[in-house]
Parts: sequence; C-alpha cells; structure tokens
Amino acid sequence: CIVEGDQPASVPASYVHSDHAAGVAEALRHLVSLGHRRIALLTGPDRYRSARERRKGLDIAAAAAPGVTFLHRGVELNAEDGQATAGVLFSGAERPTAVVVGGARLLMGVLHALDAADLEPGRDVAIVTSDALPLASMFRPPLASIQRDGPAIGRAAAELLLRRIA
Repeated sequence: CIVEGDQPASVPASYVHSDHAAGVAEALRHLVSLGHRRIALLTGPDRYRSARERRKGLDIAAAAAPGVTFLHRGVELNAEDGQATAGVLFSGAERPTAVVVGGARLLMGVLHALDAADLEPGRDVAIVTSDALPLASMFRPPLASIQRDGPAIGRAAAELLLRRIA
C-alpha cells in the first residue's frame, strides 16, 4: 500500500492520499474572501506528489480569482530554504499579504523570515500552514491550518493492506 507518494502505473498497489489540491484551493479562496490580493504558496519541490497537488490547488484558486496575484515557490523541505525564500518575498515592496506554507519545516523558516523582517504573523502577513501543529496555536491569533486526518489515512491504508493479504 502506498501512502501519500507517487504510484507508478506498473505497480499494482493500493493507494491512500490526501486531497492536497482541494485543501490549498479552499485556503486560497478563503484568503481572497478576506481581501488578500497578493498571496504566496510555498511548497516542496515538484518531485513530491503533495507539492504538485498543492500547486494544482493554486491553479484552481487562481482561475476563480482574476486580479489576484498568486506566487508559487517550490523549495527544499527545510527551514533554511523556507527562510531564504520567504525572506526574499518579504523584502520587496510588493510583498505578499498572505502565505500558505506546505509543511512544518518550511513554516519554521517562514516564521524566522517574518521575524527578521520585523513582521508579525496574523497582523502583517496572514499565515496558513499545512497540518495542525502545536506551534500554530501559540500565536495570537492562532495560525490557520489545512488539516489532514492522519488516523483516517492510517486506518484506510491498514484496511487496504489487510484486504490484499486476505
């Protein structure tokens, strides 16, 4: 059973994944409804299915929001690349007013970049992170989060695997 990864057509396996595209599209639509007109999406590199799916979510939201500028940056999934990329985004006069972050390690980098730019999450830049993190609840206001149901994903994978074994 493949969980959250790519499934080659030649591999006869069960497959369980989250709908990253729908989650990101919904988050972006929400940010647009709040009045944001320059929104960035930071994902991992395209070699990860989740990153490609999150970019599809951006494409869905962009098609429904003419006049809104959406920026996508695919970077390595670590705090250093997240900080460097977000630092460039936050340093310009045309900085985004909202950022959707595709992963906990990237979030740490984005938060460091905000601090270095003397910007406050929730006040100066809206932040939406992927997956609920205890860290997200420590901010006032708490960081918004696109959540996956990890236990349900695990149950589905186990059930599919047991069916194959049977």
